[in-house]
Amino acid sequence: MTILKEATSTLGALNATTSVFDVSDADDVSLQITGTFVGTITFYVSNDGVAYYQFAMHQTGNAAATTDAATSTTTGLFSKKCAPFEYVKAIMTAYTSGSATALFTSSRTSK
Repeated sequence: MTILKEATSTLGALNATTSVFDVSDADDVSLQITGTFVGTITFYVSNDGVAYYQFAMHQTGNAAATTDAATSTTTGLFSKKCAPFEYVKAIMTAYTSGSATALFTSSRTSK
């Protein structure tokens, strides 16, 4: 696996949004959420950078997780195949307090 790029954003308010993360050259995307916050972070994907749709990701760090989720209310590590999408982002869609740090990483399977 080859790491292509990373981008970090801080989400500390209602509707705070990460930078739009380009995954057009990637096979996989991961999102690591750290920090202390009370809120809901929702994951989105787009092909044109204008219209975004919820994107369910697998909570990699949770061995009991059996389904993907498009939101998180806690810290964790999430991952998903992202080909053939172009862009991903995350938005704090509900917010009470604190702040979360969102680290997107894209990768490509070495061939």
